[in-house]
Amino acid sequence: MKQITSKTASLVSINFQVATLGQRAGAFLIDFLILGGTILLLLLFFSFTGLADDWLVYLIFLIILFYSLLFEIFTRGSSPGKKAIGLQVLKFTGSPPSVLDYVIRWVFRIIDLYGSLFMVATTFSISSAYGQRLGDVMAGTTVIKFDKKETVSLGDLLDMKTKENYTPKYPQVEKLNDKDMLLVKSTIFRAQRNVNQAHKTALWDMVSKLKSELDINEKVKDPILFLKDLLREYVILTR
Repeated sequence: MKQITSKTASLVSINFQVATLGQRAGAFLIDFLILGGTILLLLLFFSFTGLADDWLVYLIFLIILFYSLLFEIFTRGSSPGKKAIGLQVLKFTGSPPSVLDYVIRWVFRIIDLYGSLFMVATTFSISSAYGQRLGDVMAGTTVIKFDKKETVSLGDLLDMKTKENYTPKYPQVEKLNDKDMLLVKSTIFRAQRNVNQAHKTALWDMVSKLKSELDINEKVKDPILFLKDLLREYVILTR
């Protein structure tokens, strides 16, 4: 499966799976059904209230026109259909898109989807190294697939126990940020769920990067235990 790679502020690499054509089509279908249901409700509402038909036409047109754009901007790359399947728009380098990137993708939907009956989008997605349709190519974005079981929120970190009058072992952990620590926990989760050499290597790579970033010289025997210690200390020192 195609992948893109992103680096955190502490230079730890994380791989994202590029969404397949089938997954993107599934997300589009869900959005289409949501749009259809919304339009049906509006038709019923205007029918019962007797409001001017012109307003209905304008409203339906605006909803259809800006549906995907507004959702992607305000939910950081996920329409309801994408959210349901676990998809999100990212720059192909792994960084979040800008508002301009979302606008470019949206403008090219006319060519990618509607103007060519999906042929342009299909052709580009199949041939692109990052599964990009034409709009993605122009905006430098792609759509990635998240495993919902691996989604970690800051609330997970806040559930950890703390101690009063705690003396930190790694006070320099405050140099990191929430995104770094969520990635740490996600990496631990994946390694524990998938016991193989690739995930063991990812653990040790993360340990090495964090030791360098935080200027920690001690010898680490258990990478998971070390990373959990950093997580606990980060929560204690920054909450």
